[in-house]
Amino acid sequence: NADVSKLTDPDAEPMWRYAKFWAQPIAEWFLRRPGNAVSATVSPETRAEVRRKVSRFVRGRWFSPPFSGERFSGMLYEALGKMAEDGDGIPLLPPGYPVDLAVTVTDFRGHPETLRLNSPPQVEETEHRLPICFRARVGNDPAIGLADRLELVLAARATASFPGAFPPLTLSEIDHLAEAKGHHWGARGAFLGRIMPSHVARGTVDDVALIDGSVLVNAPFGAALSALHGRPARREIDRRFVYLDPRPDGGGIDPGTRTAEVGFFGAIFGSLSTIPREQPIRDDLERIAMQSRDAARQKRIVMDLQTDIDLAVEKLFGYTFLLDRPTPKRLAGWRAKAQQAAAERAGYAFGAYALTKFEGILDQLARLTLKASGQAQGDPAPIIHALRGELEARGLDRLTDEHGGANVGAIAFFRAHDTGFRMRRLELLARKLSRDWPLDPDISDDALDRTRDRLYEILALYYRADDGVLQSPRFAQLAANARQAPGAVLDFLATERLLPTTDLTAEELLIDALEDMPKNLKRRMLLTYLGFPF
Repeated sequence: NADVSKLTDPDAEPMWRYAKFWAQPIAEWFLRRPGNAVSATVSPETRAEVRRKVSRFVRGRWFSPPFSGERFSGMLYEALGKMAEDGDGIPLLPPGYPVDLAVTVTDFRGHPETLRLNSPPQVEETEHRLPICFRARVGNDPAIGLADRLELVLAARATASFPGAFPPLTLSEIDHLAEAKGHHWGARGAFLGRIMPSHVARGTVDDVALIDGSVLVNAPFGAALSALHGRPARREIDRRFVYLDPRPDGGGIDPGTRTAEVGFFGAIFGSLSTIPREQPIRDDLERIAMQSRDAARQKRIVMDLQTDIDLAVEKLFGYTFLLDRPTPKRLAGWRAKAQQAAAERAGYAFGAYALTKFEGILDQLARLTLKASGQAQGDPAPIIHALRGELEARGLDRLTDEHGGANVGAIAFFRAHDTGFRMRRLELLARKLSRDWPLDPDISDDALDRTRDRLYEILALYYRADDGVLQSPRFAQLAANARQAPGAVLDFLATERLLPTTDLTAEELLIDALEDMPKNLKRRMLLTYLGFPF
């Protein structure tokens, strides 16, 4: 399928040898004039073939897409199947690690989206951006891929549908491909409900026309940046964004050169196609640079504080607590004591910390609810407002007690819903294992590897907590009615995720890991684990 002529739509081929014979001299002049693109970019042995194909292309059908969408979809289907067959199937990432794919697509006719303003409080706008996102977790079974092959074909075919070259993608094209290949697309409804919930709700799925995503979003750095959260590294790494410049030869005006006036067609094509596709992504690149600077600054702050935190934990528990054998009950007691001490040392600042943490959890719960209802791109603010009102009605209008620490209601809420705190604590341990502690000659690489594997096993427990509820049809029903019945959402999440029970399993795994550690590594693990609230 490397021959581009195989993509040509049969109806776009010239009807016979002398079709549009008057266009042949024009094509020959463009292809053979001095400095032409073929002579400058194509090797001598293939120039004749390229000129022949371009000639057929020029003499073919005009004012309709020359390439066949159905042929392209079939090629993509075969290519994905071949890729799945090749390779040894051994994953390069640890089990449970998330893999994300974000594809930008343009919804040609658009779909309504709601914006919340001050006056009027709500407006409806036509949105044409349609991101298609996939997420899977690394497992031991290579047969389980990123997504159904037809879903990947749909995303690839849509984002490659350059206007004018390919016809817009419609769902019927993928349905015909599934029928021709005998492929049962069991998750069709769930997939469409996830990527285009507005069209599904309005019954307009069959009318959707998808074209190249670069029409509106040429460089989807936003999706890539969002996917970075919750991705601890097994070792010191550089996370790099690779940007392919569409104009490596440079653009703009060179000083001292005379430029021709912008012509009629040049202005039209430039404004409609060239400039939007080649628009520099300076804002996104500056955002990445700022995030890198923030990460480096936070790392320096944490590193500088670590010594003082270790001393505070040792003073709190005494130097002999490291001699005690950890048990689930003892570890829970140590953790509660450290949490209380951190709150008391923080003073008035603890109230602000608790409120910030509370609002972050509400935002996470609201986004989880939106995702379950098939509206992952929706506005979480109304659901956050409903959840906050429900919690206040249950008596959680204050988070602190008279001593300045978290009150009983806040502690119960955090234990039931705060996955972020638990995962950040484990990710801190993983970072220490990967970046700082390998420098200690008294800690063997084997001990570090065993501990690291156990930490990722524990992290996977909390990843599965959210994944599990997202697969629940019951939660999807509750999520659709979250604004009217937020209490049912809170109760379901607390009951189904069972974070306190997961904590017990995680603590048992951590205790087993501590028992297997050399003394120096065990000391560092406990000091960092208990010092995290500080």
